[in-house]
Amino acid sequence: MSELEILFPQGIEVTLKQELFTIKPFTLGQIPLVMGLMQKIATPAQAALYSGKAQDAAAIMAIFSEAGEDIIKLIAKLINKEISFVQELEMDESVLLIQAIIDVNKDFFSKKVTPILKKSQ
Repeated sequence: MSELEILFPQGIEVTLKQELFTIKPFTLGQIPLVMGLMQKIATPAQAALYSGKAQDAAAIMAIFSEAGEDIIKLIAKLINKEISFVQELEMDESVLLIQAIIDVNKDFFSKKVTPILKKSQ
């Protein structure tokens, strides 16, 4: 990755249902939704991170049980699609999409989400 790409991320392309999407960093208008969601999932996410089982199925289930509908709504907003489109994604597509959202917004997660998780200790 070039220095310019680090400073100004261009996005990550993901194919969902044979349609190409470019996942870009969060916009100012999306931040309230993202932060609201982060506050909802802070407890289960923190438990997963501190237990060393961030990829553990139980941790993922806990996060989705806390805020699954909100996660789906946020993803729909991020890719500019109807909620039903996101609800009908295959699991492998969902994993790729969520990974792209996290990867393209790593700086946001490290600087904003980590402090939220630490506060809720």
